[in-house]
Amino acid sequence: MVNANDEAKDKLNKMIDKANERKQPDAYGANFLDIFDNPEEVKSLGGIPKWNFIEDCEDGELTGRSAWAAPEELFLEVMSELVKVDPLVAAVVNYDDEYLDFAGCAGYFGPEEVASQYADEEEIRDYVFNRLEEEQGTEPTDDEIDEWKWEYLSGLIDESLVTEELKKLVEEGSEVC
Repeated sequence: MVNANDEAKDKLNKMIDKANERKQPDAYGANFLDIFDNPEEVKSLGGIPKWNFIEDCEDGELTGRSAWAAPEELFLEVMSELVKVDPLVAAVVNYDDEYLDFAGCAGYFGPEEVASQYADEEEIRDYVFNRLEEEQGTEPTDDEIDEWKWEYLSGLIDESLVTEELKKLVEEGSEVC
């Protein structure tokens, strides 16, 4: 989290604990929807990827996995819950597809997405192609692009830009409060 008071951090931890308590013994991870008191109601909002799992949560940093898309509606719902106890809560969410068909990050200030970066498969491949071509002096092969795309992703998706935007909003918001 970019900004959260102790009450918001505690609330997130309790939401994660709830999901872990509901976790099925043979499941990959806790179901992201299970952090909510009303998972079926949240699911009915639509836009929820096929499956969503929480892999880890430590020091206000949540790591998960979903199928086919970032679970943006779930991020919004989490932030809607946290803003109830901290009007200046802000968080950055990073996401990527298991095959790097897409990747991105989004910044949330309260229950609103205020900044983001996104790259689809073609943009990722073009970026890696150009970096490799520049470094090697020759046109890279598809295998080389696949081998290096994870390594070069951080140069394409820059979380620090989104984080800086959120910090400005938190600073402006605290001046108003």
